Amino acid sequence: LAVLDNQIGGGLWPGRLTVIVGQPTSGATTLALKTLASIQRGEASAVYLDFAGQFDPYLAQRLGVGLAALVVVEPVEPQAAFGIIRDVLQDGTPTLIVADAYGAGLNLESPDVRRLGQALMASRTALLLMAESAPKALGSLTDVRLKCERLAWIRQGRDVIGLSTRVVIDKDRAGGGGRAVQ
Repeated sequence: LAVLDNQIGGGLWPGRLTVIVGQPTSGATTLALKTLASIQRGEASAVYLDFAGQFDPYLAQRLGVGLAALVVVEPVEPQAAFGIIRDVLQDGTPTLIVADAYGAGLNLESPDVRRLGQALMASRTALLLMAESAPKALGSLTDVRLKCERLAWIRQGRDVIGLSTRVVIDKDRAGGGGRAVQ
């Protein structure tokens, strides 16, 4: 994470949106959970919005996430998540909100996106959104867009024990895009 943090100007910024895109098994969820664990090590609070009900507490714990200090919210309706995020931002308590939108079927073209952007910019909370592709409606709100690409499975004998991933910085308002880290 330190190499990536240096490439994007010191990590996630309060009041800003970072989008991680990548196909399933690209390393996007691992990157988000490691970021969450790093935030928690600094005694900060975090919220995980699990749109599709796919949060894996065992993986999160293996990656260093403190489950006892994590608030996991699973919206009944995916579109209700925008209101939940806005409410959490206005509360101002968490340092990080991770919004896992994989397979959620969100309508990112709604007016809720604009209201979400206003609430985010007025907050001290970083928002990290994970999705399979970069939502066009969030283009103007996105400060950093990272694309995860799986390079190879890491094997020990016949067992898969991990994966090698490249993270391409597609967009970075502070330093331009086009850089990559592995």
